[in-house]
Amino acid sequence: MLELLTRIIRVLFPPAFTITLEEGVARSTQGKVTGRAVSGFTDVAKQQGIAKGRIYGVRRGKTVLLRFSSNIPSSARQRFRNVWQMTK
Repeated sequence: MLELLTRIIRVLFPPAFTITLEEGVARSTQGKVTGRAVSGFTDVAKQQGIAKGRIYGVRRGKTVLLRFSSNIPSSARQRFRNVWQMTK
């Protein structure tokens, strides 16, 4: 049920960008993100042993917040946020 609700929200409020992690490598699959951010996300994924997942950039007013798929442990999420703040 939660997954369905999440999908509905993404359709109604699409993310500004999507980063896909595959085999620990980040790539932008939707929207525009700096190369430095993508490289930083790859570094964090490899350091944390995250092979697969998604990072969504969600607009809230003038700010873009990061949201994460369940594959990305909560213990690693702050590191991705730090990279985002330093490279946006």
